[in-house]
Amino acid sequence: MVDFKPIDGSYALILTDIWDQHWCKGATKRVGELAPAVNEVITYARAKGALIIHAPSDTMEYYKDSGARHNAERAPFQPLDGLQVHGVDLPIDDSDGGCDDTPYCVQGTPWTREHAAIIVDEEKDAVSDTIQEIYNLFKLKNIENVIVMGVHANMCILHTRSFSINTLVAMKNAGKLKQVYLLRDLTDTMYDHRANPKVDHFTGTDLVVKYIEEKWCPTMLSSQIIGGLPFRFTDDHRDDAG
Repeated sequence: MVDFKPIDGSYALILTDIWDQHWCKGATKRVGELAPAVNEVITYARAKGALIIHAPSDTMEYYKDSGARHNAERAPFQPLDGLQVHGVDLPIDDSDGGCDDTPYCVQGTPWTREHAAIIVDEEKDAVSDTIQEIYNLFKLKNIENVIVMGVHANMCILHTRSFSINTLVAMKNAGKLKQVYLLRDLTDTMYDHRANPKVDHFTGTDLVVKYIEEKWCPTMLSSQIIGGLPFRFTDDHRDDAG
């Protein structure tokens, strides 16, 4: 983790794929816990002038009449080219999709919108799932720093979306951003403890976060923004007394 200057209008917070439902029941449960904590952070950051970008991929049709969606669509086009986006070498095996449930859940695309616990400010926020629109917003709003949160750290957060960390870091390397951060307590992984390296789910998440911190970008905690204690999933019993 690193120190950072207080949240202000130079920041954008990207909420990655915090959907209303996931094909994996365990993932859906954890997102249900995560979403209220995310909403607390963005409420604070919005009040400080930060841009909140809701990025629930594949659900833009739901937001077609949304003011926040229109904010993204109407931002003037800015050329975005010449980026050198690199691949990843993950410390966990997620090749089976990462479902940690027994029995395994059937994969699909049940999501329709962002989780209802996250409030969208139709006037101030933006809704988008493409890096071009997001970059247009960065230029329009003079964004220099980006904080990423949501799911899943080993997939959409890091490298499988156009606006993933590997692309944002490429933008930083090209001089289009000053810094990119992962909000490390407000994320999760798709990792099955039965797959390599055969650790529990939350240790698997920690391994991915450590990899991101070492190879990609700094990480920070929600408590550094809003105070209090970092977020923790209820099923994460590691280090509990007794």
